[in-house]
Amino acid sequence: MRWFRELHQGDSGGYWEGHSAAYRLALGGRMCAAFGARRSMPRFASLTDDIARSHVAAHYVFHQLSKLKRISLHENNLVGTMPRSFYNLSSLEEVFLNNNIRLTGRLPINIGLMQPHLYLLSLSDNHFTGSIPPSLLNSLGVLDVARNNFSGKLVITSRKICKLTTVSLSSTNFGSGEDDDELMKFIDGLSICKNLGLLDLSYNRMRGFLPDSLGNLSASLYHLSVSSNLIQGSLPPSICSLINLTHLGMSDNIFSGIIPNCLGNISRLSFLDVNPT
Repeated sequence: MRWFRELHQGDSGGYWEGHSAAYRLALGGRMCAAFGARRSMPRFASLTDDIARSHVAAHYVFHQLSKLKRISLHENNLVGTMPRSFYNLSSLEEVFLNNNIRLTGRLPINIGLMQPHLYLLSLSDNHFTGSIPPSLLNSLGVLDVARNNFSGKLVITSRKICKLTTVSLSSTNFGSGEDDDELMKFIDGLSICKNLGLLDLSYNRMRGFLPDSLGNLSASLYHLSVSSNLIQGSLPPSICSLINLTHLGMSDNIFSGIIPNCLGNISRLSFLDVNPT
């Protein structure tokens, strides 16, 4: 079963969306038709449930789509690694590869430079490994890599510009479990992200203390979760500066001390979980 919901490529840019109930994204006959049945394009098989065996075909497709701005390949049961040519799509703005379960590989260290227009990256529910390149954190607006096999430290290197509005890093093995300053440094780095609305660091190995700079996070922040980490110490009173919070998850850590009374002043708070480990 081969079909494309939409495939456009024109002078004004384009986007590519594919989905298949047959657990495959076919890149054969209709792809050729969409390109005006160009004879130079082979009738290759498909980008099916094994990318590794289709790298030649996938490489050819990505090489042709130089103006691609949006790609959606979520929930296609894709297996293997994305071909290098995918990361050479320099016009990409939005990428949805989430919920493929067995999609793996590492993100290029310079992906932020290779895809400078990338604003949204959704890789959740896959098996990606390695670290999140700092160049990506400096350029993205939406980052969702929850439930993968990423690891290492999270580093914000920019001190001037941050576009991040959503950071979903739950269940990704981030944090060394040894460095007491890693959480503090990451939160300090996020303080320049003035439009940040969601920050989910739950179910990782982040260690250390919540810094006073927590209160310097965006006033737009409505969802904050650091549950199930290795965080110790007390909740800083500065957290009460986050007046637009509706969700606050702090459970399953090593907190001590008292809960700041000023949390009662956050009138929009509808979910609060501070249960100990």
